[in-house]
Amino acid sequence: MDQPAKYIVEEITSVQWQHFFDNAAIKVPFVTNEWSNAVSEVFGYKIDRIGVFKDTELIAGLTVYYKIKVGKKFAGHPILTPYNTILVKSVLSAESVTDTDRALKFFEVLSSYLCNNYIYPYFLLDTTIADTRAFQWSGWSVIPGYTYLVNPQTAIPDADVRRRAKRCMEEGFYISSDYNPDAFWTLLKSTAERQGIKKMISKEQLSELLNPVKQFLFMFSAYDKQQQMHASWIQMSCDDASIYNWNAASDATLLKQGGTPFLASSLLGEIKQRKYTAWDLCGADNPSVARFKSTLGGKLTPYFKVSYASYSIIDKVKYRLMHNFGG
Repeated sequence: MDQPAKYIVEEITSVQWQHFFDNAAIKVPFVTNEWSNAVSEVFGYKIDRIGVFKDTELIAGLTVYYKIKVGKKFAGHPILTPYNTILVKSVLSAESVTDTDRALKFFEVLSSYLCNNYIYPYFLLDTTIADTRAFQWSGWSVIPGYTYLVNPQTAIPDADVRRRAKRCMEEGFYISSDYNPDAFWTLLKSTAERQGIKKMISKEQLSELLNPVKQFLFMFSAYDKQQQMHASWIQMSCDDASIYNWNAASDATLLKQGGTPFLASSLLGEIKQRKYTAWDLCGADNPSVARFKSTLGGKLTPYFKVSYASYSIIDKVKYRLMHNFGG
């Protein structure tokens, strides 16, 4: 009689992580070694790379960001990281009983390990991780967030987006793909002020964050004929299928001129030409942003924010006083 599989959770090296990532089913750029190391350096995190083994086979992994406070590992989700998700060896199908049983089991042992080793573990799972019951059954909080997934090969923006984009083109607007993080930061600052965002990355931090992952990104910016930048979006991808809208920024004083619809429409065409089949707009929880993203021909799709906060009131107070993670 076959023995039941044994699931083990333990730390793995960056070399093991890289090998696992190279062979993973979904290659999310925000869980690469390059991104994790840049985030750690810029924001002062420590990193644990956690592996889930089925017998001796590595089948799932997770990067944990944390800071040590009063001798304990206080975990958190870093700012400017759309997903800090669980990396899996193969796609988990909700229609497969085998996949469902396997996912429930390794998520259960992973959640137990995280609860035992970190204060307030908190993760944003990407849209391919749809079954979070093992976390819920283990006492975790599971809250849905929303994003739009666009198929660039079939998506058609709303008529108003197309109209405004056409008007900009007639007025001499053009697109640049030059990499210019300083210019992007200026627009990001304007966007943050408009949206009431208080935490703002510095210009130097932005360059330090993006330069190590330049091989994964491209920047698309919209300019008017006076060469004034109106909007800029940065995309990231690690494969030929999926691309992620890491961040978008615009000049708040120029919004009415239509630079953002022009940029989005042009970018959709570029992504289609590159033959991507999935474009994740990375968030649709801000009302005004969500309304615009809904016009680009995508499908509203949930993702999940999972966290665990069962610890003493003293630790809770210390956490709130000393914890300085963004997210």
